[in-house]
Amino acid sequence: MDIAEHPVGINSRVSELSNKLSWTVSSDVMYVGIWGMGGVGKTTLAKAIFNQISPNFDGSSFLHVGSQDSRGNSSLIVLQEKLLKDTLRKRIEVSSVDHGIELIKQRLQSKRVLIILDDVADVEEIYSLVGGKHWFGPGSRIIITTRDEHLLKCSTSDVKYEVKCMTESESLQLFCWHAFKNPLPPEDFVEISETVVTHAKGLPLALKVWGSFLCNKSMEQVKCIIKNLKQIPHNSIVETLRRSYDGLPDDAKKVFLDIACFFEGRTRKMFLKSSAVAVSSLKSELMS
Repeated sequence: MDIAEHPVGINSRVSELSNKLSWTVSSDVMYVGIWGMGGVGKTTLAKAIFNQISPNFDGSSFLHVGSQDSRGNSSLIVLQEKLLKDTLRKRIEVSSVDHGIELIKQRLQSKRVLIILDDVADVEEIYSLVGGKHWFGPGSRIIITTRDEHLLKCSTSDVKYEVKCMTESESLQLFCWHAFKNPLPPEDFVEISETVVTHAKGLPLALKVWGSFLCNKSMEQVKCIIKNLKQIPHNSIVETLRRSYDGLPDDAKKVFLDIACFFEGRTRKMFLKSSAVAVSSLKSELMS
């Protein structure tokens, strides 16, 4: 499973979490909760762990719970079917959420499985997919990632692990990989890089997106973008980037950047005329 183009700081976090847990030794069924603010790297960490330990299990499944278009019974059924298909290696049709719960209990209670639920927002999602330790065979590992620590308190998590923001050194390295394709900034961009790192406050998603934005841009363009960047309230950064940018197609991402920084002397009319992508289409993407 692909984790990241530049996995800065991932190995140390995987090791830190692994040291707290008996991934392969204990025969108990273990629930692990990974939590932290949006964009901090929970999914990347979960993928890295999945890659490392999944070969040790009879079956494994990584479920992107938060990627479902509309959370509800229909989405839960889709996830239940994927969980069964991944772990049993065959397709099983699920007619309802309750039916899916019974199938998971019956088919997996004797199997040692690894199941990761990524970006969980509702305790019902946990109950419908991994509702109890007795559902799974000895030695099974259930990992849940969420932004809501309280949700883990309401579930059966044996261990909770908070994914903290990157250090300043890690932040600079990640930003530079995306902006300059090197771990350190060019001499002319040192001050600007430090400004971005300070504003990102250790959030990998922000560093990745802003680094990609600034890649191959002129100094004039970069200064314009940085000026606007400073005006964004920090608490709105992650939701704006994650929901409005990360899922956009490449051409829409380009327009997103251009909107953020009009070139000097360029009117709105000129921008709309020169854009290769219809703004109405971009608006639809952002609002979805």
